[in-house]
This record gives sequence, C-alpha cells and structure tokens, in this order.
Amino acid sequence: RELVQGMSDTLSAVATPIREANAELDRVAARDLTVRMTGDYAGDYAALESRLNTTIETLDVALAQVAGAARQVAGASGQIASGSTALSDGATEQATALAEVSTNLHELASTAKQNAASAQQARGMAENARTGAAAGVAGMQRLSTAV
Repeated sequence: RELVQGMSDTLSAVATPIREANAELDRVAARDLTVRMTGDYAGDYAALESRLNTTIETLDVALAQVAGAARQVAGASGQIASGSTALSDGATEQATALAEVSTNLHELASTAKQNAASAQQARGMAENARTGAAAGVAGMQRLSTAV
C-alpha cells in the first residue's frame, strides 16, 4: 500500500506541473497573456515554470510594443493623409489661379491685337488726312496764284 501510494505521489508530482503547463499554454493559445504558472515545483519543473512564465511575459511585452508601434503608424498615416489633402487642395488652388491668369493673358493678347489693328487703321486714316491736307494746301496755292 505504501509503495502504491508512493508511486501515485510520484506520478502526481510528475504530471501536475505538466498539466498546469499544458493548461497555461492552452490559455496563451487563446490569446490570454495574463496567465502564469503558480505551482510550487522543484528542480526541472521549477525551471520549466520559470521559463514558461518568462516566455509569456516577454511575449506580452513584445505584443504591447507592436500595438504601440501600430498606433504610432496609424497616427503618422493620419498626418500623412492630412498633409496630402492639404497639398492637393493647394495644387488645386494654384491650378485654378493659373487657369485664371491664362484666361486673362488670352484676353490681354486679344485686346493688344485689336489695339494694333485700330492703330493700323488710324495710321491709314492719318495718312489719308495728310494726303487730303496736302492736296488742300496745293489747291489753296493755285487759288492764291490765280487770284
């Protein structure tokens, strides 16, 4: 009876930490990183408990850092999107202003052409007036000579 009890206690001492480690690993697999082995073990089982708890803690810290980095990337993405929108708006405003300047330059060029044509026409009229005046002066001189 004592031998059976001793073997039972030995099997329990061997199986208990393994069962606890398996249960904690199942919880970790279900994304629960708050779990820790809490048994009072000795020897290799104490080392297993320590390593498993350290591994879970390290994984928890690493995932927290990844989450923080993801938040920073999301914030930076929002700032980049805002900057892109502002740049796009500025480019649109500049394009509108350039289109308006282009329209005004076309109007100015058209007006300059009209002014050049009017000046040409005025020059022709002035030439005709000068020719008419010269003919009038010549006619007056003939009249004066005849008188």
